[in-house]
Formats: sequence, structure tokens, C-alpha cells
Amino acid sequence: MKVEDDLAVMAHNGGTGITTVDVSDPTDPEELAFHDAHHVHNAFLKDGYAYLTISESDENTFSEARTDIVDVSDPMDPKKIGEYRLADDFPEFAAGGLARTTTSTSKTASSIRRTGMQASSSRT
Repeated sequence: MKVEDDLAVMAHNGGTGITTVDVSDPTDPEELAFHDAHHVHNAFLKDGYAYLTISESDENTFSEARTDIVDVSDPMDPKKIGEYRLADDFPEFAAGGLARTTTSTSKTASSIRRTGMQASSSRT
């Protein structure tokens, strides 16, 4: 579970998605919505966006590894707005089942822009 201000995001490890939760009263958390995303391994929350690490794969461990970007500014209606796929910029790592420990900022930014999201975390 990740928390930012009064919002928590719970990933269902290896499961079917994330749940947004209002934690403005920690003694009485309120489930707000569920966002379907198969094979979510973890989720991170920053500036109204949830970044979901997806470990879906076929024969190779990282063949379909990706990060989904979900706008949770309206936690009652989370919406996927982009994704970054390891195979798009590093196909040899995805095909070989190897994880890359560092990524190129320019490659990451260009991949995110291809899906319609700006690389900046600032919001308008």
C-alpha cells in the first residue's frame, strides 16, 4: 500500500489491479474504486499518478514487463493514461529475461510521450 495525503493505493500483488482508498480518517478507511490491470506486482503513488509495475510475461520473465501510468486525481475514477514497456527500448533484456538496473532518461521520456503522457510530473 502506498499513501499520499488522504489517498492510498493498494496493489493486489500478482493480482488483477489496484484499489483506491480514502484514508482521511485512518480509523475508518473507505474503498473508493478498483482499477483493473492484470499482473500488478507493485504500485507507487506520486503527484496524483499511480505507477503500476506489471510482471505479466510469456516464456521469458520480462517479455511483457511494463509500468502502467494511472491518473488517480479523481480516485473514484482512476484512468490509465500511458505505459512504458521494457521491450520497446530494451528488447534484448525483455527477450533474455534480464532486468536492467538503470534506464536512459531520454528513452524513458520518449516512450512515455508515445503513449500520450508528458514526462514531467507537473499537472495543469
